[in-house]
Amino acid sequence: MLFIGVVANAQDLQKLGKGKAFDKGGSIGVGMMMTAQQGIQARRVPFSWYINGSPTLKFYDITLPFSFVYSEQERNFTQPFNKYGVSPNYKWLTLHAGWRNVHYSDYTLAGATFLGGGFDINPGKFRAGAIYGKFRNKTVVNGEQTSRFSYLLPSYERWGFGAKVGFGKGGNYTDLIFFRAKDRLDNSVMQRADSSNVRPMENVAIGLKSNYTVLKKIDINLDFAVSAVTLDSRLVDRIDGLKAIQPYKNIIKINRSTVPYLAGVASIGYFYKFFRIRAEYRRVDPEYQTLGSYYVNNDLEQYTLSPSLTILKGKIMLNGSYGIRTNNLLGDQINTTTNRIGSAFLNINPKPNYGFTFNYSNYGTNTGNGQAILNDSIIFSVVNQSYGGNFRVTKTKGDLSKNFNLNSQYQNLNDNNIVTRAFTESRSFIINAGYNVGRGKKGFNAGSGLNYSNIKTYNRVFQLLGPVINIRKNLKKIKTNISGNASFLMKFQNTATQGNVTNFGVNLTYTPHKKHNFNLLANATFNNTNIASIYTFREQRLSFRYNYQL
Repeated sequence: MLFIGVVANAQDLQKLGKGKAFDKGGSIGVGMMMTAQQGIQARRVPFSWYINGSPTLKFYDITLPFSFVYSEQERNFTQPFNKYGVSPNYKWLTLHAGWRNVHYSDYTLAGATFLGGGFDINPGKFRAGAIYGKFRNKTVVNGEQTSRFSYLLPSYERWGFGAKVGFGKGGNYTDLIFFRAKDRLDNSVMQRADSSNVRPMENVAIGLKSNYTVLKKIDINLDFAVSAVTLDSRLVDRIDGLKAIQPYKNIIKINRSTVPYLAGVASIGYFYKFFRIRAEYRRVDPEYQTLGSYYVNNDLEQYTLSPSLTILKGKIMLNGSYGIRTNNLLGDQINTTTNRIGSAFLNINPKPNYGFTFNYSNYGTNTGNGQAILNDSIIFSVVNQSYGGNFRVTKTKGDLSKNFNLNSQYQNLNDNNIVTRAFTESRSFIINAGYNVGRGKKGFNAGSGLNYSNIKTYNRVFQLLGPVINIRKNLKKIKTNISGNASFLMKFQNTATQGNVTNFGVNLTYTPHKKHNFNLLANATFNNTNIASIYTFREQRLSFRYNYQL
């Protein structure tokens, strides 16, 4: 069986020895699925089964959660799934052990999973913490594996260390952060790593993270970091002339592949009763990376202003945002892209039983000259606008409730390039209406709806139209819940009918005891079309699941 990693919340050890000595919880389940298709190639195996569970053991107030999955499917991966961890705490001390995710800041140690240990302490206003562990397993890939799994890449074993020290408590604090990670050289990995463009790396990142509320009305945030990455630690030539990375030479191997990066975000917000406003500036160097994070959005400079207003005791709420983002910070790309992003959201609730919502967004993108002078035919300048609204009404009388909902959304893309606009401009309109009625005491609920979509692109108009219905009934006497749904969707291109899709589903749940739960799900899909290049097919699926609460 393969154990899948789960997050264990920190446990308070102050009550150790005072509660129940041992307890258990969680669940274990088994399931199976059968599928059949006619007219198309099978998208699933005809029969599959699985066993999974999330058992939990408790010793006093310490909780130890586990999770596992086992099935007939291929499980021969080189990165093991054995992941388990716990973070108990006692007063101002928290310990970390096993597989953990720790977040110090967005640009240093930012949630990368590691196997190891660490601690956090916060006695009074003093703050400190440290972690050490393995951030990536060694993966040796052979020729047979690459032929079967083209996505599988070799990897070096990676170990890392992180620490922080600061001052403050709660939401008011300042932390100084240090993170270092290094790949361990291994000849067995190296044999295929170079051909896959995988290199052993080293990284040191130093950051400052701060958050303070001043005069109970002003909120100030800062997250800044500098990261030095050696992209190939095997290179032996040292580059001593780069002043920007000289501070790292005693803690990281510096050679011609070493690159320094800067990243940071600063914001200030003001709030007073019914009004709030926040201004933010963010800048991240091109190719910025830290081995303590899986991905960092880089090569951007962004300004954002976000006001909000709430009046009439919450009956009217207005939120807005406007920002400008550019890339090509070093001026070494062919062109520079500028995005202008604006949005507004208005919520009106005159009475508790009905209300309106309106939204608007404007996303403009244009390219300018970079290293190359662009001609009119390749200049990119578009404005993507979106308008939407929602109207809702709810009526209740005793255990009878009725609800009506109407949603609509319109979006258009305007190309400002006179050469390309005839081929790229598009617009879409989507509307759906739904009506639902329920009887709480009788455990009955039924609903119906109508969906319509109209999408226009270059010389084509696509339309989708169809109803949907659903019904649910709780049969309390036999401890059974049964529900069903059906939908029908017609497809059109310009004025010609393309076909339709029909879907039926039934769900049956039987709970004879609070520890036992049985579920049966049946679904059928019928796709009909008169287009020769698209298949007419049918697909059926039947699944069963049993779950036992420990």
